[in-house]
Amino acid sequence: MNFHYAIDPRSVLSPFHWCLKFINHLRYTWLNGRSTTRATVDVFINLSLVLLWIILSKVVSWIPNSIRPPIYVRLCMRLDEYVFSMHPYWMGSILSLICICAGGWLIYNKFYRSISVVLPNAIELTKIGHSTDVSSTSSSEMEHEIGFKSWMDEPFSKHEFVRSYKYAPLILCFSSWFLLNLVYRFHKNYNIVKGIIAWAFYVVLHFLVPIVTSLWLYLFQPQGATALFWWNLGSQNLMALITHFIFPNAPPLYIRVYGDNKPPSYDMKFTDGISRSDMKIGPHIHKAVYWATPSKFGALPSLHSATAVTAFLFACYYSRYNTIKALAFLYIILQWWAAVYSEHHWRVDLLTGMFYSLGTFTFFHSYTGSFQKMDQQFIKSRQKGDLRAGTTAGMRLFANSRFSNWFDPLS
Repeated sequence: MNFHYAIDPRSVLSPFHWCLKFINHLRYTWLNGRSTTRATVDVFINLSLVLLWIILSKVVSWIPNSIRPPIYVRLCMRLDEYVFSMHPYWMGSILSLICICAGGWLIYNKFYRSISVVLPNAIELTKIGHSTDVSSTSSSEMEHEIGFKSWMDEPFSKHEFVRSYKYAPLILCFSSWFLLNLVYRFHKNYNIVKGIIAWAFYVVLHFLVPIVTSLWLYLFQPQGATALFWWNLGSQNLMALITHFIFPNAPPLYIRVYGDNKPPSYDMKFTDGISRSDMKIGPHIHKAVYWATPSKFGALPSLHSATAVTAFLFACYYSRYNTIKALAFLYIILQWWAAVYSEHHWRVDLLTGMFYSLGTFTFFHSYTGSFQKMDQQFIKSRQKGDLRAGTTAGMRLFANSRFSNWFDPLS
């Protein structure tokens, strides 16, 4: 007796089969020849400084209030007026503008001016397929399993590999004073639409942008770029945490709610984000993020500003598209506006956060040479046919497809 199935069992199992195959491919792309244990350890190493910052932020709240330093209420307010207000402190404002621009010029002249752009043909470029150094069995296995043969036969592009925009520090420093004064002019006239926009940038995008940036670096840039990004964030956050602890300052909202004569206390439930009526969009999320934060008086420096600037600097260094750089710069401006509009920070807090980010980025870029070392290693690995160290995650994920070259920084 012959049985005829109304539905072919293979057609039912096929979607599950392809789903499992895709998951396995994602896992293979992530592991990149490593064991699961080693790959997991690498993730924790990359996030170690950020995790340390999170832990220490909680530990700080356990320190007895009796041994904590005094909280400054008027200091940042007066410093903000002196640095940015032409009336009545026009001499202080002009002097501050000169100092900010001079600082940017010194950073550029000392650490960025003499940067030589790394080109692929600067290291005796040949087609990878003709390399005589390809003796790695692991690379051969990888080529066989996910098909990297097309890359082995293609010459390097003549375009710049590292499209670093070395004028980024100059642009930031020369424009920051004017931009901060500009966004300050639009921080009043409160309404619900502005509140939603400010909440979206100050809360939602502040958490999403670092994740999106790290994902972009992981898929499109040389291996190690994502780790550098998180080390930058972790380092600047740790320095900011130390500053918040030893030099606590009240945000503008504190003065608006309590005035500048009420003595602040670490026991107060006030934080820098719960009293503005038009900022209570998504109250549960907002309360979870800002209510009773350990850094109640961590106005200076602004981590929101530092994080936005770090994303911009990485976009300038790695992106080949000016559109991405422009969007990253626009994000800084809107983040500054959101911080000022919500009265979470003074303008001087945002300026200080910018310099924290610039200092951290310059340390990894110029003192440790981490960026250049990774770039050179990536090019040399491609030269030798080492497809584990010479490919991006996006190239491995979309191997043997027309999309693979889109993820290649050498294309």
